[in-house]
Amino acid sequence: MSVLKEVCVESLSEALNAVHAGATRIELCENLAVGGTTPSYGTIKKSKETLPVPFMVMIRPRGGDFVYTGKVTNENFEQVKSMVPSDEFHGRELVGNIAL
Repeated sequence: MSVLKEVCVESLSEALNAVHAGATRIELCENLAVGGTTPSYGTIKKSKETLPVPFMVMIRPRGGDFVYTGKVTNENFEQVKSMVPSDEFHGRELVGNIAL
């Protein structure tokens, strides 16, 4: 049985280093010091083009708690909508937590 080795990273270079060190899946974020936020579109796109392992994308507009107003929740959904319909991200997992 193979063990999944997932690593949370803030950049493509960190993701590549993690894969080189044995990671078998990546969680792509920014701002891990605040619990992780959504990475830029460019980082996601380059990761898709470059990474040899599956990766998931954090969808979270800000650090802090996971309690969001309706406005922030709508922003989360807009981020997801901007990525999900595109064939570029077909089959990618999106990671997010929303508590209302």
